[in-house]
Amino acid sequence: MRTVNPQKVEIRKREIVEAAKICFEQRGFHSTTMAEICAKASISPGALYRYFDSKESIIAAMAEDDQFRAMQSFKSALSEIQNGADFFQTMDKLLDDVVTNYCTKEQGAMAAELISEAMRNPIFAESCSRAYMDLHSHFCAILECGQKLRHIDESLNIAEAATMIMASVDGMVLRMAFCGDVSNIEASRWLKNFCQRYLSPKSQTQSQIKNRA
Repeated sequence: MRTVNPQKVEIRKREIVEAAKICFEQRGFHSTTMAEICAKASISPGALYRYFDSKESIIAAMAEDDQFRAMQSFKSALSEIQNGADFFQTMDKLLDDVVTNYCTKEQGAMAAELISEAMRNPIFAESCSRAYMDLHSHFCAILECGQKLRHIDESLNIAEAATMIMASVDGMVLRMAFCGDVSNIEASRWLKNFCQRYLSPKSQTQSQIKNRA
């Protein structure tokens, strides 16, 4: 009996997901067929179904990939702050990473497709909700660390602040996809300004808040 190589399986799954992503960006989830994904991935239908049993399972894998990348960024930021890095400089790097990887027309369109799919598919919606709350929890940990170190306003409700900042980022991703009137540089600067003005201690005067305009 032939032994399955787990590494090769993961590589092939990655190739299928990347091929599907291109198809979804061009035609949307519901217009894309499994045959088109097979053609883009250069794989037969029978072989593809050994890796993914449906188009929905490919979509779920894409969402999991995005969550994993975001989680790694959050964990790295928290570790840096815990080890003495400046809170707002670390937040700046985190936001730069978000803008670079997610604030594109293609990623914004993909985010809209994911939202649409979640509204139609209760199982997928539940999965997305769990993923969001997991990310929210990790972002709260970053803000709590900053609050304990007195880098951010001690009176802030951490869960509320995390929700508002994540919602602002989500909104920027969608705006850049549909309007196309904001550059990556502008988006990054606006998000950084918003975070610093929202999170900075109230005792800190406006003249003390770094001006990025």
